Amino acid sequence: MTFKQHVCQKKNAFFCVVFMCIFLCFSMVSVSFSAEKNDFSNQVKSVFVYNFLDFVSWPSVDIKASPTICVLAEDKFFQILEYIRRETAQSGQGFVLKKMNNSTHLSECQIAYIHHSHAKQLDVFFANTLNKPILTVSDIRGFVNRGGIVGFIEKGNKIRLEVNNTLASKNKIKISSKLLKLAENIK
Repeated sequence: MTFKQHVCQKKNAFFCVVFMCIFLCFSMVSVSFSAEKNDFSNQVKSVFVYNFLDFVSWPSVDIKASPTICVLAEDKFFQILEYIRRETAQSGQGFVLKKMNNSTHLSECQIAYIHHSHAKQLDVFFANTLNKPILTVSDIRGFVNRGGIVGFIEKGNKIRLEVNNTLASKNKIKISSKLLKLAENIK
């Protein structure tokens, strides 16, 4: 018998209602903290993705006036990057942001981000970015070992990077030594 069942078997209905209210309050606080952690994680990853524009070089032939970041992710992640895009556009450091529904049509992207919620599309994602100067980024577990260039790793409350610099070089992408210093693992 659980503690809740034991308490509710008592004839004191008031005590049972108070206990249930306290239980529900703690449950909501737990969900709220979880949601806040996920939002914070998305904010940090979005800022990283934006800042990659300053620490990665692409072949000059492929660079447009404004670099393009393509995102295959949940709406919250996209909304954070959209906010960054609007704010940076005012200072003349803008970029083009495209929300993708699938992993096709990635050839116009300098950065292509695929969220872990779209992991089932990873094979198509890699097929459409193979041997192209596209910085592939994800928070999918094992992303770099499976063929991605930059992977986010969450360790406790910190977000770390792993980088496949060999693949980046093969795709004619140069990653700054400053960014590589932040990486926990480099291939």
